[in-house]
Amino acid sequence: YQSTGLTSVTLSSGLTSIGSFTFFGLTGLTSITIPAGVTSIGEMAFNGVTRLERVSFMGDAPTLGLNVFREVASATAYRRPGTLGWGAWNALPVEYFLPAPLSPTVSAGETSVTVAIPAPDYLPLPDAITVRSLEVPSRTCTMAGSGGTCTITGLVAGATYTFVATTSTATPAVASADSAASTPVTLRAVAPVEDSAPVVQAPASAPAPSPLPVAPRIQAIGAVAWASQKAGQRLGASFTASPGTAYAITATLQRRTVTGACRVASGRVACSISLKSAGKWMVVITPKKSGRVGVPVTKTINVR
Repeated sequence: YQSTGLTSVTLSSGLTSIGSFTFFGLTGLTSITIPAGVTSIGEMAFNGVTRLERVSFMGDAPTLGLNVFREVASATAYRRPGTLGWGAWNALPVEYFLPAPLSPTVSAGETSVTVAIPAPDYLPLPDAITVRSLEVPSRTCTMAGSGGTCTITGLVAGATYTFVATTSTATPAVASADSAASTPVTLRAVAPVEDSAPVVQAPASAPAPSPLPVAPRIQAIGAVAWASQKAGQRLGASFTASPGTAYAITATLQRRTVTGACRVASGRVACSISLKSAGKWMVVITPKKSGRVGVPVTKTINVR
């Protein structure tokens, strides 16, 4: 492999051993995932792999030949909770890790979604799988570590959402990285609220009660003009304002959420938000009126 230029490797699940000198001198390799079936690694298999940082073991600790990790200065071995044989294993520093689950499959309702995750393809299973919305990270649901379905409620009808999942164990307390994001789904819109409500008629012997309060209608946000975006600069968005409506803008990158500001002037709304890190940000503009929240506008912004 010395001349291949490999940087990351996931070995085949049917593999049972790694031969001597297999990755000898492969200086570009930084990470490798070793399947559960591997029970032995031959001598000097990773000798001189000087940039190696992460060795992820899916199964029990394998037996090692001589000088397997010689001249490997900064690598860490990662083991899954519940695997065996690590007590006397001192070839590398050892830490826990969990593989990320598969991407969620989502079925949309009006204000909720049902999320399905297949069972992980490894043992022992994690204790739990948690799913969350990238747009509103506080909206989550949890299912057993064997996979299945769960429901996230409290979402906004007509809005678009994307979901990721993580696996976790309680003892030791370990959580995986995020799964790949689900395909974005748009919730079904509900029928519009009427601008007026009927007056309750009382018997002639009693005074008529006051009319029921009228829920204000929140006009949907129209076409949004988005400014170009580079890391460290402010993202701008502008659109036509609705009378009496305030607006809020937020952006989420993985588990980080930032808040910007929206100003209304001369019938136009100007929102701005600072996205200092590169990556795919989910930007959400939400209309608010008299304590009610309208249908937000969402857009994925790729910051470079």
